[in-house]
Amino acid sequence: MVLLFYTTQEVYTKLGIVSLYSGESGEIEIIYQYANFVHRDGGFIPPTYLSTPQNMEDFKAGNNLASLCLSGGLLILFLYFLLCAGVQKRWDFLALSVCCLMMALRDQNFLVIHAMPHVSWYVLYRVFMAVTSLLPGVVLLLLQSMYPSAAKKIPTLLHVAVMGITVVCSAFLPTVWLVTVCTAAWCCGIPYLLYLAWGVVQYYLGKKVFRVADGLTVGGFAVLIAPILLEALYVNNSSAVSRYGIMPCGMLIFVLLIAVSISLQTQAQAVALAESRSRSGLLEQMNAMNMDFLHKIAHELKTPLTVISGYAQLTGLQIAANHVSSEIPGNLKTIQQEAIRLADMVTKLMDYSYGKENEARFGTVEVGPLLESVRAICTPMCLKNGNRIVVSGEDCADVYGNKGMLLQIFINLTVNANRHTKNGTITISASGTESKEYIVFRVADTGDGIDEELLPHVFDKGYSGDGGSGLGLAICREAVEAHGGMLDVERTGPEGTVFAFTVLRKEMGP
Repeated sequence: MVLLFYTTQEVYTKLGIVSLYSGESGEIEIIYQYANFVHRDGGFIPPTYLSTPQNMEDFKAGNNLASLCLSGGLLILFLYFLLCAGVQKRWDFLALSVCCLMMALRDQNFLVIHAMPHVSWYVLYRVFMAVTSLLPGVVLLLLQSMYPSAAKKIPTLLHVAVMGITVVCSAFLPTVWLVTVCTAAWCCGIPYLLYLAWGVVQYYLGKKVFRVADGLTVGGFAVLIAPILLEALYVNNSSAVSRYGIMPCGMLIFVLLIAVSISLQTQAQAVALAESRSRSGLLEQMNAMNMDFLHKIAHELKTPLTVISGYAQLTGLQIAANHVSSEIPGNLKTIQQEAIRLADMVTKLMDYSYGKENEARFGTVEVGPLLESVRAICTPMCLKNGNRIVVSGEDCADVYGNKGMLLQIFINLTVNANRHTKNGTITISASGTESKEYIVFRVADTGDGIDEELLPHVFDKGYSGDGGSGLGLAICREAVEAHGGMLDVERTGPEGTVFAFTVLRKEMGP
């Protein structure tokens, strides 16, 4: 093929003005000898630059530097994402690393001069055409990896099969057919691209949320796919497309946008994780509170049941032995009172479960009837260990409080004293001479006392030195503090233990 190129005496180029001798006619004749053995349609002649040798060397050095920076950066990203894929075992990072590698090799100048400088033209051309043919397919696989729900398995496998056929054809077909193979591979990727695009649209429609990170991801793929379509249109008309490619630039922009998107997603996940942990901690705290409440309720319900059972057994034995006395009506009355108290506890528990307000009501409590109730309730329980109950201070002034809670305090303290006393005496007393604001109540026993190691922990929830529930004394202290008083171990030792607590006098109440 012979091409005649005519110009004036001065030839203008991108690198400057070069003066040429044209002779008397003012015309210069340049003859090209051009042959193309790899294009069936003959290909095209790239632009010609006329300049000085120094300018041409500068021009090539500039192209080499730009090519090395762009493709070298993509190779570094390839190694980085490949390492991420191996460590995190993520398919999308693997696809991203392959994209970076192929985008780097897409630059023909980088492939020939820097990547494979000593490889024969025959191998270089096949590698270059294989990379060019597979690039759109690899980008679509990257899109599918980042949106797994956008495509089903069978279409993806068909797309991978087409890519496999492309590799085989690029390796074994004559070089004159490779451009045709590349064109066919790009055309086969169009249906899969439309299929994935529809899947991504459905994904966001189903998600009903489009955040900034989503916009960056979609924008990144738009920037990446646009150069692919542009190359398909101008591959035979522009040397910038056919030799250097514009897809590597799109790949760098895509990686930057995806990096920002991943950063935003990671930040959102960290916030969601913190909120989840906060909710989990709150649920654990609520669960612990519920368990504590259930333990307390079980402990409180057990006391009246024990009293009812003890009096019922005692009355049954008396009747069976034909030993009917004046105690039987009193026993039945105590059983009735405890049954009523038990029913009241169950009612409060039901109100609590349905979210109804059930605050304890405080008012005037007569000390004499209170102590008499304690004596009647606790006497049968103490008989099992041979203990007797002594009550004193019935004539003490009235207090301000809740009778049910005060009764439970006495019962818990008495049950605890009975557990550590054998064939002894348990004294329940009230004193109004020690303080002008409070009435001092005491529960004293003649047991073996509290071990010095256990003494600092006797009011801790769940702590017990004798195999009990460890809730009785903790409940007592909470109830006393609710009355504005204090509960403590006044004395303990081999002669026994004394628990003392204070309750406001009636006139000191609100």
